[in-house]
Amino acid sequence: MSARPRLVLDDPLDGRQPTPRPDAEREAEPARRQPRASAKLRPAVPPTRKPAPISNKSDQPNEWRDWAGPKRVASFRLPDELLDEVNAASEELGIPIGHLVIAGITSLLDQPADEITALADRTAQTLVRGKRNAARRKKATEKIAQPAES
Repeated sequence: MSARPRLVLDDPLDGRQPTPRPDAEREAEPARRQPRASAKLRPAVPPTRKPAPISNKSDQPNEWRDWAGPKRVASFRLPDELLDEVNAASEELGIPIGHLVIAGITSLLDQPADEITALADRTAQTLVRGKRNAARRKKATEKIAQPAES
């Protein structure tokens, strides 16, 4: 039976320095943590191939996609109204939000490229229109807040 290394907790509020493990070699300069390969940003490159069409053969009865690998956390800025819609749909349908988002994204990616492009253009126009409306509301609110000059 091999001996496990002893866990040393670092408490930033405690004035004591942690005692080094006797078997650990210390370098003069602390090692810098390298980012994981999956954490690096990838360039936005369109996929070179489309997913294989769904086969209704009996040897693959319910195959859609195969996700057996690791999962990553992704963060995207989405409009509050869209997040409210997703949350309401999740509650109404009794489906976890993550599953609903995955189903929506995969459904989108199954569409032809020209339809995806048209939806992306529509999204861009909607976001611009939303920014303009927000700027107008802010300007109107500032006018109301200013005292009337005579």
